[in-house]
Amino acid sequence: MDKYVIVDGKKYKRGYTTGSCAAAATSAALRGLLFKEVPDIVRLTLPKKEVIDIEVFDFEMGENWCSSTVIKDGGDDIDATNNMEIVSRVMIFDNGDFTSNSDISIGLAKNGSYKYELKNVRVLITSGVGIGVASRSGLGCEVGKPAINPVPREMIINEVKRLIEKYDDSQAVDSIGSLEINKDSLEINKEDEFESNKKTRLKINKEDDFEGDKEARLKINKENNLKSEKLANKTIVVEISAPKGEEIAKKTFNEKLGIIGGISIIGTTGIVEPMSEEGWKKTLSIELEMQKNKGMSTAYLAPGNHGTAFLIDRFHINGEDIVKISNFVGYMLMEAKRLGFKKIFLVGHIGKLVKVAGGIFHTHSRVSDARNEILIANLALMGAPTELLKKVEKTRTTDESVDMILNEGYGEVYNILARKCVKRSKEHMRDENIDMYVALFSLDGRLLGVSDNEMI
Repeated sequence: MDKYVIVDGKKYKRGYTTGSCAAAATSAALRGLLFKEVPDIVRLTLPKKEVIDIEVFDFEMGENWCSSTVIKDGGDDIDATNNMEIVSRVMIFDNGDFTSNSDISIGLAKNGSYKYELKNVRVLITSGVGIGVASRSGLGCEVGKPAINPVPREMIINEVKRLIEKYDDSQAVDSIGSLEINKDSLEINKEDEFESNKKTRLKINKEDDFEGDKEARLKINKENNLKSEKLANKTIVVEISAPKGEEIAKKTFNEKLGIIGGISIIGTTGIVEPMSEEGWKKTLSIELEMQKNKGMSTAYLAPGNHGTAFLIDRFHINGEDIVKISNFVGYMLMEAKRLGFKKIFLVGHIGKLVKVAGGIFHTHSRVSDARNEILIANLALMGAPTELLKKVEKTRTTDESVDMILNEGYGEVYNILARKCVKRSKEHMRDENIDMYVALFSLDGRLLGVSDNEMI
């Protein structure tokens, strides 16, 4: 993986997600349990086949368990979870025997688990302290189960599979011992020079179709009836925890999203891209999808806290039904279309939504700013005098021009802008069948314009 990325001409460090941390910690713990050695560094293959090295911070080992701790490194994209500990405790039991362990049984009963069947081995992924539980659908996690998203679970399972296969291979080699099979082509001596060298434990002659790969070794093993039963009919329990997760979760969107009692283990690529908006946008998509899943047919969207308060106070919309979309107007309109909403109600401050009336769908000032220009153009089309246009041009904020526009009798411009927001938005979505309503307000709470008088 490239450790750095260039954003807006500056060099930033990439990081890794809580999902990568959980997978790396699990890999280290299971390796300690199977091979009695915990690595200092875990080399992890990510979903898009990138490879990263993650340092193991600490570990503990018991008779049938091992735990490993990784420190979350978000790179230069610092969020609430940066530098927190992610712990994986891995335990191996005979199938059913873990029910006699009250600690494990209580944890599984309380938080639930995700079950996977790997040949003769069952794997349960569950959560411990500091990991939240999903209380709503639409999160990628079953309601009532740990907030460990699908991709991190897949990464964990891939590491478990890889280490089980490696362990089975090593057991197959050990079980053959000093057995001689075709001395001219295969030499195995457990007591001699191959004991500590994993790469040369098998000497296999290509001419005899024994190339040292896993398939050849399994073939030898099967022919000599030397199958290892060491992991057969076992249950591997993977418990992910975050000691400070409950405290840190209060600084995140988790509770609003429906994740209760801790952080979530997330990530779709395993990598945190610095200064990226993608993670934020994905969070908003999840929130909008949750509105759809609870039966909402109208998407109530507001850029921020003021728009949210206006929807609640003026239009009497339940605050839990509103999604704050920040500056990502275009992206969230497309998400509303994708999710099948029949109606969109967009309410925002004139300074934000005047940009949408001009066809600008990312409203952050560093990306675009044509507030006065759009306002002046529409006033000019109404026949407003040049003197008013010059006054508006000199204003620094759209609120500053509100009273001068209203006093001159050109307040209808705000209704025109609201209707243009609807027109531009439908063009952006390429869908005329979605009903859409827009309301514009000033910072002092006045309703300035609506796209449809039925809204008032």
